[in-house]
Amino acid sequence: VDKAYLLSRAEHKAYLDGKTYEKGRPTDYAKIQGLNVGDSGSSSGYVSCWLRTPANSATSVFNASTSGGYSSNPVREVKGIRPAIDMML
Repeated sequence: VDKAYLLSRAEHKAYLDGKTYEKGRPTDYAKIQGLNVGDSGSSSGYVSCWLRTPANSATSVFNASTSGGYSSNPVREVKGIRPAIDMML
């Protein structure tokens, strides 16, 4: 069965940590919809993305930040998503 999902913090670290494609770039559509895009230094042009790992409160989850680290934020903030797709071929 094929499935699409958000990576957990551990999966993000295992699959993307330190890779050149670790940081996400937004689509034009996402920018028009109001996605927060980094605008300075090494974050410029990149976006944070939600992970499925819950944080310390019922209303927060972890996200992969534009700097390559992790933080927790309330789910009301505008972050991007980078879905993972597991396909059975």
